[in-house]
Amino acid sequence: MHKSLQMQFTWIQQHTSNKLIIFFNGWGCDHHQFKHLTSKGFDVLMISDYKSLALSQDICDAIKQYQEIDVVAWSYGVWIAQYVCEKESIPVNLTVAINGTIKPVHGQFGIPEAIMLGTLKNLSERNIKKFQRRMVGGNEAWKSFEADKSQRTFEELQEELAALVNHFKLELNNTDFYQKAVVGSEDLIFTSANQLAFWQDKAEVKIMEVPHFCFYEFSCWDELLMLS
Repeated sequence: MHKSLQMQFTWIQQHTSNKLIIFFNGWGCDHHQFKHLTSKGFDVLMISDYKSLALSQDICDAIKQYQEIDVVAWSYGVWIAQYVCEKESIPVNLTVAINGTIKPVHGQFGIPEAIMLGTLKNLSERNIKKFQRRMVGGNEAWKSFEADKSQRTFEELQEELAALVNHFKLELNNTDFYQKAVVGSEDLIFTSANQLAFWQDKAEVKIMEVPHFCFYEFSCWDELLMLS
């Protein structure tokens, strides 16, 4: 993991392909919760930690060396991915949003503002665990998630969430960035109704019976590109 005042990046798989999957993670997570996922045909780069909206020039240059660049974004990472790819003029091939929208703080299309602000105001280590248990969908998944829990501190998560509240005040007006949207019918964080309301006529939608953190349903990063 490379640490700086910018977004963090982790090469999950590198120097194996001329095709790249960039995965934009959700709030509070790092690469540990995804170590069960492999890739057969792609290098995989994970972006996380959104205290800043800056991505280093070195990593942007490295991304643009690939012949094919596909984007998979989850949760709050859905907004971040579109912002970064448009700002840095990253030439994307396929774009997949998972359990998120580009209006992440919104009463009809995301998480209502009062809930997000309440989460930030009442954030504690205990409340983060309660949030994560709801996010993964129950006790069994929680055991796996807790075994591979993020190495990030409570203070880092608090700072990141506060930063996201400010980031999301910027409007993303382009609604054509995502080609596919995966909506979890069991999502207790971004309700499926709000996701479906947003993605209607904007992307090819696949509804799956999965919670907000749905990655235990997969064994390979490549599978996330083929959902339809």
